[in-house]
Amino acid sequence: MNHLRSFRKYICIIIFILSVSFTAYAADGDLKWAFETKSWVRSSPAIGEDGTIYVGSMGKDMHLYAIHSDGSLKWSYNMDNTAVERSPAIADDGTIYIPGTSGMYLFAIKPDGTSYKWKTMVFPGNSPGIGADGTIYVSNNVGDLYWLSPDTASKTCVHNAEGDVGSSPAIGADGRVYFGDDAGYLHAVGPGCDFHWRTITGGAIQSSPAIAADGTIYVGSGDGKLYAFNSDGTPKWNFATGARINSSPAIGPDGTIYAGSDDMNLYAIHPDGTLKWTYATSGSLRASPAIGADGTIYIGSNDFSIYAINSDGTLKWRYQTGGYVFSSPAIGSDGTIYIGSDDNKLYAIEGSSGGLAGTSWPMYRQNPRHTGRVPEETPAPNPDPVIDPLSVEGDWTYTESNKTDSCSTPSSAETGGIYLEKTETGYQTTVDNDHVYDCTLDEDTVTCSGTYTHNNGTVSDIINLIFSDDRTTAQGTVSWTWVSGAMTCTGGHDLTLSHKAAEDNSGGGGGGCFIISCTHP
Repeated sequence: MNHLRSFRKYICIIIFILSVSFTAYAADGDLKWAFETKSWVRSSPAIGEDGTIYVGSMGKDMHLYAIHSDGSLKWSYNMDNTAVERSPAIADDGTIYIPGTSGMYLFAIKPDGTSYKWKTMVFPGNSPGIGADGTIYVSNNVGDLYWLSPDTASKTCVHNAEGDVGSSPAIGADGRVYFGDDAGYLHAVGPGCDFHWRTITGGAIQSSPAIAADGTIYVGSGDGKLYAFNSDGTPKWNFATGARINSSPAIGPDGTIYAGSDDMNLYAIHPDGTLKWTYATSGSLRASPAIGADGTIYIGSNDFSIYAINSDGTLKWRYQTGGYVFSSPAIGSDGTIYIGSDDNKLYAIEGSSGGLAGTSWPMYRQNPRHTGRVPEETPAPNPDPVIDPLSVEGDWTYTESNKTDSCSTPSSAETGGIYLEKTETGYQTTVDNDHVYDCTLDEDTVTCSGTYTHNNGTVSDIINLIFSDDRTTAQGTVSWTWVSGAMTCTGGHDLTLSHKAAEDNSGGGGGGCFIISCTHP
């Protein structure tokens, strides 16, 4: 009996130890597994629709690996004695397109890894992009960008740049292709091979462009600057770091642009080009960041580390590998972070983000399959704070107080109109008469119903209450309630009331205009 009790005690102890071990293993930032190859892993992993991870290896290894999500080998493919530094791209049908770094060919590998569908001599130097129609876009180190048929690898177009092309192509929602060259030019070419424009930066472009929901193109340059260009190629702004930028930018849920620099800093830049914050590592940042669904930024550094940075610029966790990290991370649907290192390993690290951020460009090559293409429907960034939806209907209530003799309470109900105006940095627009709404003025309260569109919380929005009487002076305060569905906006907004001289606004009749300015915090 004593032996039985002791046996039960041991069972309980063993179960307890196993439970604690499992819980610790699953913690955020812990290693799930590491897959070892025979050489450096500088290729950035791509993830197929079934969760398979694809990554290449350099040196004498010369293989493309397909790895199950549990870290076991699915298959490996010998890349005809060519090292694999660049990253694979995965088509809708599962075909894996990958260039051989030390060779002359782009390979189209069958999904089962048994053989290639085709290989073509294009002297590829960069990861390919895949268009919505399946067209393969690949640039090379002799200044060419090729359009290739996915079925036959036939070249349907060749665009020549001014210098060697070290930038992988980015494909906009309209099919336009953007890429940079070593002469410092950013090119825009249409899907039909028609040239649109080119614009110059101050250094060689090794960074691949990132495309925002509004069409802005972000790209790093060898002059140490992150550039923003409008979709027509005109400059928007540039932000200077302390060294060259080979890291390709990523875009967060609020529109923040993230990019690493050789000055060892990760930069977070507001959409207007101003600095949000920097995070200092101990090595150059050649890899590109990936943004999780919760806003966490993941990036590798040449200090051998993988970093998880909170959206406010503070450290979430850091994982140390055994080598330089040139590989850019990919985020699995369960939040797992996959990234390679020069210690010959592909790492799978526990992440708590719950997947990839749903922005126009949240990671290197846009998505886990590395198509390098903006999806057809891209969510617009939400400003901080989030006020959604942008246009809603609600009730506005204006209450007078501290009245003067010239702004007395009306003795009977009157009817006025409401004009909706939006102010944008020195420019004011009054909408047409279709946007004038009737208001009921009862004692000291006027209530108007209409549609109000805020200006993304970046500047003040102005609403004019225009009455039919001749009041020319107004003082007072505003009581504001805005209800739309489950959303109620009440406190936390700075509201002021001022007076606008009587005038005729878009034919809406004369009268004093009470201006409500609301600056979203």
